Amino acid sequence: MLRGATRGAVTTVATAPGQRVVALSADLLTPPQSSSLTYEILAANRSPVAAGKPSVPFSGAPLMLLVPVGELQRAGRYTLLVRDGDQKSVLGEYEFDVSTDPLH
Repeated sequence: MLRGATRGAVTTVATAPGQRVVALSADLLTPPQSSSLTYEILAANRSPVAAGKPSVPFSGAPLMLLVPVGELQRAGRYTLLVRDGDQKSVLGEYEFDVSTDPLH
């Protein structure tokens, strides 16, 4: 579960060789005002590495994303930005670290 950028420790997401996707889960602290969402994943240098238009979760349910591991090309810090469908209102900003697990 990803936590908002201001809510404590950063979550670490482990990847292993051969793994195809990473599941990310985030609570939206601000409910969307429209019927659509967009997300963007930014590398540590704030350059975009992935984007999409997920379904709006049911009230009280977390936002669930399946992100291809290839989008997160290397270990390090990333930021997930979730916006309302208008592309302007940021509903959440979530930092996470990606680590590689060479044992699998």
